[in-house]
Amino acid sequence: MIAKEYEQKNKRIKVVRHAEGIEASENFKFALKTAETKYFTWLGGHDILVDDYIASSIEHLEKHPDAVLAYPRDAIFVDKNNQKIRDGACSNIESRNNTSPVSRMAVVVSNLVCCTNIHGVFITSVAKKLPFEKVIGPDNLQLAVTAIFGEIHAIPIQGIR
Repeated sequence: MIAKEYEQKNKRIKVVRHAEGIEASENFKFALKTAETKYFTWLGGHDILVDDYIASSIEHLEKHPDAVLAYPRDAIFVDKNNQKIRDGACSNIESRNNTSPVSRMAVVVSNLVCCTNIHGVFITSVAKKLPFEKVIGPDNLQLAVTAIFGEIHAIPIQGIR
């Protein structure tokens, strides 16, 4: 198992295998609940990060204490064979220098088109406060609620594919 090899090479990596299969949302919830790190990101088995994405995001969050989420401005979209379909911008939900939680939330709700922003890097303590409701578009809800806790920043990198 590839993940176990990485775990053996790097003590910061912890592989957890559930006795029985669970749905993706329950697994994301479990991963967040057990996270003991300052930063957190959700990724699925099909998500691929470009080099330095996590490091760039953490560096940005360290420099901007009002930010609770940093996401890549651009993404690459690929098919199941990892062939590029298109590249383009993530939804522009950035809310810098905006002190009103309601105004920040309105930016998210008004501008969210695709939810690649959910793969941004969160402050873990904020991510742990997000709802895990069984609704259509739970990631939309989580991104909107994130804005209550602080600013959301787009960083000028192509982050995920």
